[in-house]
Amino acid sequence: MNKRLVFAGILISLSLGAQADEHGFEGWYAGGTLGVTSFDDDGAFDFDGPFGATDFDDRDGGWGFFGGYRFNENFAVEGRWNELGEYRVSTPLFTTDTVESKAFSFHLVGLLPLNDNWELTAGLGVASVDTNCPGCSTETGTVVGFGAAYRTSPNMSFIFGYDLYFYEEDAGGGSEFDIEIDVTQIGLRYNFE
Repeated sequence: MNKRLVFAGILISLSLGAQADEHGFEGWYAGGTLGVTSFDDDGAFDFDGPFGATDFDDRDGGWGFFGGYRFNENFAVEGRWNELGEYRVSTPLFTTDTVESKAFSFHLVGLLPLNDNWELTAGLGVASVDTNCPGCSTETGTVVGFGAAYRTSPNMSFIFGYDLYFYEEDAGGGSEFDIEIDVTQIGLRYNFE
C-alpha cells in the first residue's frame, strides 16, 4: 500500500503546471490508476454446507497501469494491466479462501474534447482475465468503459473512469458462470509530446 501512495504522490507532483492551451495531441502516453472494484460471480462461489452458506465479499480496491498511442484528438489505441482485486470466500466453521483477479487488455479509445481542458472518453476492448480460484482459468472477455480527463498542463491530465469487464468462467464439471467485474477509478495520464 505504501508503494501505491508513493506512486500516487509522484504522479500528482508531476501534474502541477500551467493550464493547457490547446485541445489535443498526437503521440505516446502512459499513466496509472487507483480505484474500487466489484465482482459479480453469478453464483460461482455460492455453496451450502452443513453449517450454512458461504459468504462472498465482492468488493475491493484495484490499481493499474496503461500506455497508448493517440493518432489525433479523437482516436487512440491503448494497452492496460489491471489488478482487479482480492475477494474473500468464507465458509462457516471451515476456511476462508481468497479469489484474486487481474487482466491484461487492449482497447480502442474514442475521445471528444469539450474545451482546452476537458475531454470525454469511451473505450471498447478485449481482455485476458486471470482469476485465481479452484477450477478457474485464464479467460478471454470484453471490457467497455467511459470517462473524462482534465488537462492540468500540456503533458499531464487527471482521469476519471468506469470500466466493466465481462467474461464466461468455465469452472469445470460443465459449470459456466457469467462473471462481471466493474472498476471505478481515478488516475493520471502523462503525454509524451
